[in-house]
Amino acid sequence: AQTTYPAAHLDVADAGEGIVTSAIFWGVVDATRHVPSHEAVLLFDRAAFPADKWADMIGSLGIDGLRCEALPDAPLPAVRVATAWGDVRDELGLDDAAADESVSRLKEWVQDVIVDSKVCPFTRSADVAATGLEMAGVRPGPILYPVCGAAGGGGAALARVLRAFWGSAIDLLQEPPEVASTTLLGCPAFAERDHDAFSDMCD
Repeated sequence: AQTTYPAAHLDVADAGEGIVTSAIFWGVVDATRHVPSHEAVLLFDRAAFPADKWADMIGSLGIDGLRCEALPDAPLPAVRVATAWGDVRDELGLDDAAADESVSRLKEWVQDVIVDSKVCPFTRSADVAATGLEMAGVRPGPILYPVCGAAGGGGAALARVLRAFWGSAIDLLQEPPEVASTTLLGCPAFAERDHDAFSDMCD
């Protein structure tokens, strides 16, 4: 890979768990913003991994400026990723005050809609979920509110959101339910006032 694509960012993905593979992949896509060539090569650590189907799946998402192709001659399953986003400004995240405001507003929404309107009978506050399920073997636990600072609605911002989504999924699964029961990922600056872009991201 280094010989064929000397300017590409290189990484290896754990292909044993789909969530981990997804988190690594979107992290690599995001990293292309910092590579002059805006390309990366990702090797998968299992010989049977279907890199061609993975590339087709990524292509089917239709993300502007993102190209993913399988590398059939690589010694391990591999894909090459190229982005046409140029030198996108690095959004490391919202400042602390904006992130705190985002979490506060999301908690207010949970309290008003999910709790007070009884949309979910097992969420009785904006801080704790899975209340009342102890007889079913489910312990109550905190609701996590991570914040993604991706701004705008283009392909680069969407890649940041996908990276944050899969990373948050891993964080949730690594903790026992009494430490982390539910995650609500806030993306306050993504696709502001552009419902179609937000809806496309969810799809």
